[in-house]
Amino acid sequence: MIIEAGFPQRIESYYPNLPADFKEGINAALKGEDGKIYLFKDNQVVSLNSRNDAVTAKLVKENWGKVPNHIRESKENESDIDAAFVGLEGKTYIFSGEHYFRYSGDDYSQVDEGFPRLIEEDWGGLKNVYAAFTLDGKTYLFGKQDVEGNIVYVCYSTNDYTMLDEGFPKEPNDNWWNLPVSLVQEGAAFNNIDAVFNGADDKIYLFSGNQFISCDRKQRWWPEP
Repeated sequence: MIIEAGFPQRIESYYPNLPADFKEGINAALKGEDGKIYLFKDNQVVSLNSRNDAVTAKLVKENWGKVPNHIRESKENESDIDAAFVGLEGKTYIFSGEHYFRYSGDDYSQVDEGFPRLIEEDWGGLKNVYAAFTLDGKTYLFGKQDVEGNIVYVCYSTNDYTMLDEGFPKEPNDNWWNLPVSLVQEGAAFNNIDAVFNGADDKIYLFSGNQFISCDRKQRWWPEP
């Protein structure tokens, strides 16, 4: 490869309006899909539309390396968290919109590296999750495979959440929880379940609207809400 006559040149001779720190020692450069030239040095970046642009350096972290985060981007009157559970392997999972977050320890200020991730990539093709819980040594997640579709659920019989049980996703039957008919008939209080919680008292709690109901896991008996 033959270098053209007159090269190499100093960066400042081609981009005369660069900040002083960018006149040498550039770490990386690229032409973006937006047509701009980006120059990176240390923790700063500049963008140029043309050779004679007057540019200002910005911190790389202000605009680069960001990932979608439904929790941070949601508005005050929107629900941030759709579902949450602690997995059989001891990790904590939080579902929000089309993404989920994972925490491997008890420091909930620091999400695991590589998260958030899309739900549909890791949880049986579900687009979202509105309920998630463990029951009798298995893990269940309820959600939709598409926006207009019916509710389906997936099941994992081990603590390896890359191994979906055979035959899933599938639609739950009319009364998956085996609740009294008076609670699940059309328009009844527990026709739609908002959240599920496994208590330390070995009971299962279901929440719907402004009511909750509990079940003795051994007796499978539901009292009045």
